[in-house]
Parts: sequence; structure tokens; C-alpha cells
Amino acid sequence: MKGLGFVLIVLGFFWAAYAFNMETTVVVEQEQHTIGGLSFGDPPLRVYNEGLMEMRRNNLMFAGLTVLVGAILFGFGSISKFTDNEPNFKLCPFCAETIRPTALKCRFCNSDLPKSFNETDQNSPIDNARPAPPPNASIEELMKYYDITIDGDEFIVGSYRLTSIEAALRQARHQAELDRRLHEK
Repeated sequence: MKGLGFVLIVLGFFWAAYAFNMETTVVVEQEQHTIGGLSFGDPPLRVYNEGLMEMRRNNLMFAGLTVLVGAILFGFGSISKFTDNEPNFKLCPFCAETIRPTALKCRFCNSDLPKSFNETDQNSPIDNARPAPPPNASIEELMKYYDITIDGDEFIVGSYRLTSIEAALRQARHQAELDRRLHEK
């Protein structure tokens, strides 16, 4: 976006330079007078042509608009985005928003953070990372893989109690993805 903005700015300035150099006048020949054998006439006049002036004005407006759009794109392209890879921040284990490592409570989801959150180095790769479950795993295998337990008619995933196995698997996959993102930095 920044590169496109720069190209539009340069293009707009060249277009404006071209528009400023456009001809806006025309030559009008004057009539010749003849008296006897002597012929004389008024010198040709240069007059402004409204059509050419309009064309110049339109080109200048579009050149200015091109420069303006280019400046906006260049400006927004120059803004540095907040990244999760900054060492001063960690991901909340509950909502995956970036928070300071010294936080006691997530400001986004209001979850109390575990004490181990401040002590662990989440920028180091995890040593005991387990492989993903096979794509054709059965429900029982997935429940065992994600540590989903059943309590009556509820499925328990971590601290969540869900009413359907689909919701439990979705929550477990989401939590596994958060854990992977936390530990892969």
C-alpha cells in the first residue's frame, strides 16, 4: 500500500506538470484591409479558449486527486501495525488478545490470568508439542486427544461446560490453537 501510494504521488505530480504546460490559447487571424494597391492587416491575436481552459482545469483536478489518494495510501501504509511478535507482550490464554506479561487480569475478556502466566517464557518453543490428531479420527479419539470429559449431559473442556460435542470440539481446537500460538513465538 505504501509503494502504491508513492507511485500515485509521483504520477500525480507528473500529471500536474503536464496540465500546467497545456496550451489554453488559440491564434485568431485578423482580417486584411486593402486600400488601392496597398494591403495591410491587424496582427494575429491570441485569445483564451474556454474548452482548452476546462481541459486544463480537469487535468489539474484529477492530478490533485491522484496526489491526495497517493498521500493517503502512503500515510496509512507507513503506520506500523501492532504485532503479536513483540517481546513485551504475550497472548491471553483465554481470548488470544495481546496483553502485557505482568498483567494479572486480561483487559479484553476480564479473565484472571494464572500465576504461571507471568513466570513462563512464552517466546521459547515448547518441547513437548504433540502432533495434530489424524484427520479421520473418531469422536472418542478426539475426546481423548483434547481431554474432553463428560459430566451428565455436558461436555467439559478445560473450565468450559458445553452442551454439544461439536461445541466442545470447536472449543478444544480453539484452545489448542491458542496454546500453539502462545508457544511457537
